[in-house]
Amino acid sequence: MLVPVFTITLRGPVVLHLLLVLWIQSSSSSFLREVHAIPGESLNITCQYCRDMQINSVINWCRQMSEMDCLNVMSSRWMTRHTQKRRVTMTQKLGEAMLFTVNMMQVQPYDTGLYKWQRWTGQNYEVIESILLQVVEEIPSNLKVIKASAGDSVELHCPYSEQQRWSKIWCKQVGKTCDWVVHSDGNINRDYQKRPVISNNPNSRIMIMKLRELELWDNGLYQCEESGGQTLLNKVLLLVTPASDHNNVEEQTSKLESLSITNRNSPFTSPATQLPRTERQYGIWDILRWVLLLPMALCLLLFSCCEKIISNGYLSSRRC
Repeated sequence: MLVPVFTITLRGPVVLHLLLVLWIQSSSSSFLREVHAIPGESLNITCQYCRDMQINSVINWCRQMSEMDCLNVMSSRWMTRHTQKRRVTMTQKLGEAMLFTVNMMQVQPYDTGLYKWQRWTGQNYEVIESILLQVVEEIPSNLKVIKASAGDSVELHCPYSEQQRWSKIWCKQVGKTCDWVVHSDGNINRDYQKRPVISNNPNSRIMIMKLRELELWDNGLYQCEESGGQTLLNKVLLLVTPASDHNNVEEQTSKLESLSITNRNSPFTSPATQLPRTERQYGIWDILRWVLLLPMALCLLLFSCCEKIISNGYLSSRRC
């Protein structure tokens, strides 16, 4: 009976203890921070959770383009390099803690989006912090702003004339390019996973894109164009906020829209307007961890009880 007792002792609680340690250590360190900016200003965004990184850590600043794709904008590997026509730079300050800061100069509505601070682990990129950047436009006559919460659906309208009945697309502007989302013939960019639905009313001459189950990375400036991009038909700035914070962001946005801006074209630096909140961004693994915690704890307790029962039985047989 000695061998079974040793086997249960080794393979039971020890393994479960290791699983519990893995459960604790695998907690996601990804936090969501909201930053509001005004068109034409420059802003600095510092990684608040990079302070404990090693001095040789590779830190990236990227923009979330789809569920799985984050477009690398700047990296600590080449901090002196300028991107997006010298509008984005990164600096690193060494001291008691490492501080990485991205400077985005003369931000525009098309810079609105979900950005991430990432760390290279040697095998993949680990998300350190997520930044929801919304460049709040002083609404001009040719730009419509739509505000919605994550998980909602919105409709983007594209009116066209009698002479513009040929094929059209909705695209999302990233820098100076516009990445297509959906075509008037029904073709959908696979990154959007069938969430856009296109409809066309030839009588009223309006093409409508309905975007369902909104994600935070859907933030951005959308354009309706003739297929080929020769003629711009409509622009819409889509602002998607976390579901629980939609009303608060609307109040903050209205305050920003009332601000008077001077020297808009000069590359001055001013602090970004940041909402006083830091919200945890949970992934699928975070949810599964909590679901699996109770069964793991019960198994640990069961193995411990079995160990005591078998141990007592072994001692009783030795006495006999």
